[in-house]
Amino acid sequence: MSPALGVKPPTLTWENMIRSGAEQLAVPHVLAIFPGIAILIAGFSFNMLGDGLRAITDPKLYK
Repeated sequence: MSPALGVKPPTLTWENMIRSGAEQLAVPHVLAIFPGIAILIAGFSFNMLGDGLRAITDPKLYK
């Protein structure tokens, strides 16, 4: 059997933080919301960066 991909659970990652926070959503729901917002902001930032690089490298696109 092949080894599992990804980091092991004691290592802090956004996925592990959301998973551990989702298990305790009945108590403070903030444990899952803040890492989710961080992922949302990172994804939006990479999208904006890609759009900016596309605008710089392809000037005919926006004319």
